[in-house]
Amino acid sequence: MSNFSGRSVAVSVLKKFDAGKGDVGDLLGEVIARCAERGKATDIVYGVVRNRDLIDRLLGQFGDVSKDRVKGELLNVLRVGVYEIVFCPGIEIYAAVNEAVSLGPSNKQRGFVNAVLRNVCRGIEDRCTQAWEDSSKIVPLSINSGCLFKEAVLPAPADGQAAFLSAAFSLPKWLVGQWIEDHGYEPAKEICMGSNRRAGVYLMPNTLKVTAEQLAEKLGEGFEVACDGKMVRSPGGDVASFAGFDEGLFHVQDPTAARAVDELELKGGETVVDLCSAPGGKTVRMAQIMGDEGLIIAADADSVRLEKVRENCSRLGTGCVKIVKMGELGGAVEGLEIDAVLADVPCSNTGVMARRCEVRHRIRESICDELFEVQISILEKAASLVRKGGKICYSTCSIMESENSGVIDAFLNKHPDFEFVTSATTIPKGGYDGEDDYDGGFVGVVRKVRKV
Repeated sequence: MSNFSGRSVAVSVLKKFDAGKGDVGDLLGEVIARCAERGKATDIVYGVVRNRDLIDRLLGQFGDVSKDRVKGELLNVLRVGVYEIVFCPGIEIYAAVNEAVSLGPSNKQRGFVNAVLRNVCRGIEDRCTQAWEDSSKIVPLSINSGCLFKEAVLPAPADGQAAFLSAAFSLPKWLVGQWIEDHGYEPAKEICMGSNRRAGVYLMPNTLKVTAEQLAEKLGEGFEVACDGKMVRSPGGDVASFAGFDEGLFHVQDPTAARAVDELELKGGETVVDLCSAPGGKTVRMAQIMGDEGLIIAADADSVRLEKVRENCSRLGTGCVKIVKMGELGGAVEGLEIDAVLADVPCSNTGVMARRCEVRHRIRESICDELFEVQISILEKAASLVRKGGKICYSTCSIMESENSGVIDAFLNKHPDFEFVTSATTIPKGGYDGEDDYDGGFVGVVRKVRKV
């Protein structure tokens, strides 16, 4: 029965959430069916996790609230209240405060919640100033708006760009510093914005059955053709309840992930290996590009997640995909000429922190070095499979040069039998003023030019 409010469900999920393990989306998925306000619960959970460090900073500054003294349910009630006050200017202050107060576990704690949130409110000059700039008094809400406080709530930008952006967007200082070094300050600020956006939901039409225009028309009001006519942007909601879901007319995919597959320039009748196929979004997209003609051998090291590939292929009606466990791959490719290999490798996830919002709280500065050998070994596996003249597409959902172009360069230095074809890094984009938003990622393609 769906009778729990979005705020109460959000507090229960946030109370269970451990930044060191698990995905907050999985926790939310376990309880969302009991929620009468699914969109609100989802926005609050993801919004609080994305902005948690800054929210806690504000609680400390205006309410003398410390994580060491205030914990569990009460702390998360306060976090939800601050999130709605600061980051949701469309919600009236009285509603944000009163609803948070009602979630307090006891009368005494409800009084405490009311006092703390009222203090936060008194510290705000303008909840949605339209002239956002680098300022220690403004919490950014979008590329051109922010919440203006009466006093400084962030480090002064002049005292350190990385420290300022780190505090403003609840991102690790070392990571922001690396982005500034790699891309410059303004692009790094855009990456921070893209990493904290409310990520849009995009539907890839099953082109074996329907076009983007036909899908948008079937789905109705609020659904728009996007991404140069290739995808449909959803207004949100329960995707599994959308018209056409059970018919296999679409799957959910970020525009950046969809573009990675395009770089292989696949044709019908080819033989392709997908080495890291779970959960199957790129697998089914390749099948669609190939007109469901040829053979795609989909493998993954995680046999449990491999079942998601099977489910997606079954729902979308792709017949050219053969799903095998990694240990069975050798037998599956024996005697075949492999035209292309997709290696969508494990990575730092630094390009998808809007969707994988918990990543910012657990990522280590050493992560790229730790993953290097895994990524290279998958490329080596791909190299052993592909025929002369065939291509390997190496893709990540990372924007770190060391695990993107750095891995490709290391592979090519070791493999004179391969040549570079193309590569591209996409940085996450906020999608303001009606534009498409998308995750960050990398794709690099190499071609085998001779046998060794």
